Amino acid sequence: MVNFMMQMGDQSVEDVKKYQSMHLEPVRNIYLNPKNVSDDLRHGDTRYIWLFGGIAIFILILACINFINLSTAKSANRAKEVGLRKVVGSARSYLVRQFLTDLSYIALSRSLLLSLSSC
Repeated sequence: MVNFMMQMGDQSVEDVKKYQSMHLEPVRNIYLNPKNVSDDLRHGDTRYIWLFGGIAIFILILACINFINLSTAKSANRAKEVGLRKVVGSARSYLVRQFLTDLSYIALSRSLLLSLSSC
């Protein structure tokens, strides 16, 4: 802009050089750190990111504790089932295969429900 004004012979070039400057701002800083950006748009606040991130981590910790609690409660019933199957004469490989297929069917059903609900 200054070069254009100099070519046109504008006398206020010196004022523009003195009071205005242009520089590049990284795109990642425009929304969250708009220190040198002067516009009328709303900008984000990093405090909200930390707040919601902390809430998300807290919810994940609660979910992990809940999962461990439920797994422990189910283990007693699983132990009875395994003991009964061993008494009846079931092979170890059959028991392992049964538990792995149970888990894979549960995971498959949950993934299908999640994929259908997102459509």
